[in-house]
Amino acid sequence: ILDGAVIHGFPTESRGIQLERNQVKVNGQRFSVYVGERVILAPQSQVYGPSIIGDDSHIGQQALVYRAMIGKRCVLEPRAAAIGVHIPEGHYIPAGVVVRTQTQADILPIVTGDYPFRDVNAQAVEVNVALANGYNALYPRRVAPYTEP
Repeated sequence: ILDGAVIHGFPTESRGIQLERNQVKVNGQRFSVYVGERVILAPQSQVYGPSIIGDDSHIGQQALVYRAMIGKRCVLEPRAAAIGVHIPEGHYIPAGVVVRTQTQADILPIVTGDYPFRDVNAQAVEVNVALANGYNALYPRRVAPYTEP
C-alpha cells in the first residue's frame, strides 16, 4: 500500500446487526474490504468497500475501486475505475476508463504476453520487499523480515 492510497470500509454492523450489504465474503470470512496477497495499491489509489482485490493485482496511480470485485492478476491502469462490477481474473482496465456496468467489465481486454504492464505488479512487489528488507537492515526490529510465501 503506497503513498496516499486510501482504503475505506463502510460500517459492517449497526446495533449488533450485520450489514451484509457492506461486506464481502472470502474463504468463509466477512470483510468490508479484502486485499489479497502480493497486491499493489499505487500512490493515490482508492478502494471503497465492500470490495475485493484479488491476489497479484495492481491498482494503478489514482485508480478507483468502488464496491467492486477485482479478480486475480488484474491491472487497473492509472486513473481507471471499477464501480459496482466484477472484473474477471486476468483482465485490465485501460488508463482513464471508467467501468460501470457488468457488460463493460465482461468485454475488458485480457492481460496477454505482449501487454506492456503484464509484469508491473510482480516488479513492484519485488522492489517493495527489497526496500522493506533494506529498512529492516538499517533499523533492526524484533520482527523477522518479510519473505514471499
